[in-house]
Amino acid sequence: MIAAEPAPLVLGPRWRARRTPCAIGFIRADLSPVRFLDEIEIVRLAADLGYTLVRTVAFAPGAGPPLARLHHVVHNIARLERVVVSVVLTPSLAHLDGDPTQALSWCDEVACADDGATYTAAAPQRSRRS
Repeated sequence: MIAAEPAPLVLGPRWRARRTPCAIGFIRADLSPVRFLDEIEIVRLAADLGYTLVRTVAFAPGAGPPLARLHHVVHNIARLERVVVSVVLTPSLAHLDGDPTQALSWCDEVACADDGATYTAAAPQRSRRS
């Protein structure tokens, strides 16, 4: 059973002011033999790119589509914690099934720790930060 898309958010006056964009780390447990090392790489990537890492989530296989579940987590963070997550950080593009476009439909940027590639909604092709 696939869950329905979350309702759009209405931003109110109590949203937390952040000086840096907020990011979420995303790990697929079936692709991460040593999850702790992937979590460290995501923390380093967030620091290197200047993002505030809100949370890192890992999903086991067989519990529904991982990207749809990630979208719901991001939506709930926004709704409950009043934090807008605009960046998804992942150990490699394989954790997003090799294609960042589904995540880019609801976030501004995807960044991969393995090769430093970043993808934006405006240009979903691979790019590198300097």
